[in-house]
Amino acid sequence: MNIEQWLAVVLDPDLLERYGPRFVDGLLVTAKLVAISFTLGAVLGLLLALARLSRSQLLQRMSAGYVYFFRGSPLLAQLFLLYYGLGSLKGFWQDVCSACRPVMCTSSAARRCWRSCSSFITASAR
Repeated sequence: MNIEQWLAVVLDPDLLERYGPRFVDGLLVTAKLVAISFTLGAVLGLLLALARLSRSQLLQRMSAGYVYFFRGSPLLAQLFLLYYGLGSLKGFWQDVCSACRPVMCTSSAARRCWRSCSSFITASAR
């Protein structure tokens, strides 16, 4: 069995021809969403790490509360809150809500990474 026969068995050429462009469009939307959430999450994570390292008790507590909330609450509850609560608003807010959850998750994880990196750098610089 050569590769063309094997692909014809595994992938239906008619379905691939029919739905292939939709899969490519979905892949592009997913790539954009990943790029946006990674970039915004890293920036927000850096700001949260700087807030956690600041001398202000208010900023430290707000940063810790943010991470505590988004890492401590169930993902499904957060998704329902965003998509069915804020997502019920039409237009611009629907797009914001679709990118909001990955950014929040990425930023809370990135905050810990940035904070660890800065603690390591300040400890080794002494």
